[in-house]
Amino acid sequence: MYRYLVPTLIALAVSLSACLDSSSTSDLTNVVNDSANNNTTAAAEAFPAGLAITSPTDVEPDASNASLARSAHLALDRSRFAAVVEDISTILGGSATVGSLFTPATFLQQATLADCYGPSFSYTNHPDGSPANGSFPSGDLGIWKETDSSGTACAAAQLNAQMQGISSRGMMALIGLASMVYAATSNSIDLPAAGASIDLASQMAALGVTDTSFTTATLAKDASDTTWRYELDMVYTDSASNTHNIVITLQHKPTSVTEYEGVLTYQVDDSFNGGHCPSQDVTYNGSIYYKMAGATSLTINARDGMYCGHGTSANKVTDTDVDTTETYTFIDPSETYNAGDGSGWANNFSILGAVFDPTSLDGHYTYAWQAGYGDSNSRILSVGLNGPTQDGEAYYGYGAPVGSTDGSITGFYCNWAGPGTPHPFQAYAQRQFVEFNDTSGLWEVPTGGSDIVYAPTNSCTYEGSPANFWYDRDVDGSENETDQDIFVYSSGAPDGYMNLDLMAAIDGDDADDTPTIEEKMASRGFVQPPM
Repeated sequence: MYRYLVPTLIALAVSLSACLDSSSTSDLTNVVNDSANNNTTAAAEAFPAGLAITSPTDVEPDASNASLARSAHLALDRSRFAAVVEDISTILGGSATVGSLFTPATFLQQATLADCYGPSFSYTNHPDGSPANGSFPSGDLGIWKETDSSGTACAAAQLNAQMQGISSRGMMALIGLASMVYAATSNSIDLPAAGASIDLASQMAALGVTDTSFTTATLAKDASDTTWRYELDMVYTDSASNTHNIVITLQHKPTSVTEYEGVLTYQVDDSFNGGHCPSQDVTYNGSIYYKMAGATSLTINARDGMYCGHGTSANKVTDTDVDTTETYTFIDPSETYNAGDGSGWANNFSILGAVFDPTSLDGHYTYAWQAGYGDSNSRILSVGLNGPTQDGEAYYGYGAPVGSTDGSITGFYCNWAGPGTPHPFQAYAQRQFVEFNDTSGLWEVPTGGSDIVYAPTNSCTYEGSPANFWYDRDVDGSENETDQDIFVYSSGAPDGYMNLDLMAAIDGDDADDTPTIEEKMASRGFVQPPM
């Protein structure tokens, strides 16, 4: 079982470096434009119709989406991003059954692990200390296999799995708020003029959303006639008769249908076994900042944390790295759990930073997550995708805690939770090239496309001394490994044996004589989005 509460924050970043040519604009633009055509101008501009929060490598199992079927850009056409944008468009356009798309149970989704990432397996005679025999916990060994069981490149599979929580809550929040616009327009209720508001609670109750009651559904426009404000409060009752209070807000400031900015927040009551809270009662708090600067430029900063108790609100702060105007506030990752008053996030916190072209997914993405508030590091996964060529490169390693991270991968632990302390922080990261296979519909890794091989020791290598070290490299539960499976040489491995194969830090253009992973990533075209 995945031990989600582990003592480090890991960051994952994805970058898309190529530019889209003028002939390859995606039909995703038409989805947004169709939304405008199917509604009044006010309704089209009242909502961020081209926005979704998903992993860029997450694909739909059913790729028969006729309105987006374009052989030139199947990676986009089959993407979860395109599917969510289209779902929202159908709600705004009045052609969807809201009850089939708005499923509040999805708010409760949690992050998971890909089966190729951080597996738990046994070892004996570990060379770095005692206990010499034991098991590595889940989640601590990074990209261990090149692909998951479906054949998806492990970096893509792990990003998809880890983002399930934040993307599911973001998706449901957007669908719920879009349903408010539909509730108004389908009942011939005019959207509010400047300085006015409308109450849509009874109309939302009539939409047939399963096991859900609505206490507040207010849509307003501020007196300056520039910003739409939404509040949606509901109670969802799950299959075990547990109730979950859910509150969503949105500030949305449009210039046009494809030029807008704003921030969405959510607060969701749930229960969670384990972790640092005194009871199983927890609250997910989230904030999603977005800025669409035209049809081909979208910036996102999404944050999601688990807080102790029900109805617990997160502290919110401005962040000039994300919003230079300080117009909006976001949940604060630096406010960690305080047992005295119960404030601050306790169990899990994640941040997505992304700057990309939503018509091709070409851009740069970094996802950082931290399991426990006391952890010394974050896990970081960064991916860069090239829209026209439908490929990219992913990087995985560890960075500063979420409360202070700028998204930089600063190194790698080869033996994070095994025997022997202190565990050295090495100037390495894992790298994996990914490419979209039009036939399989998966993000795959070509032969020789990964730098992920190491031994789970403090030095990242094992060359036979001390003798008889064994670990279950193939994760099959059997001691069937040979020396060729166990030994990892620093260099010059004999035929049939493995060399250490990780991406090393370099001293790049700044020539400060200090090699860093970020300089290596920059040399390969990655640009860090604001975190």
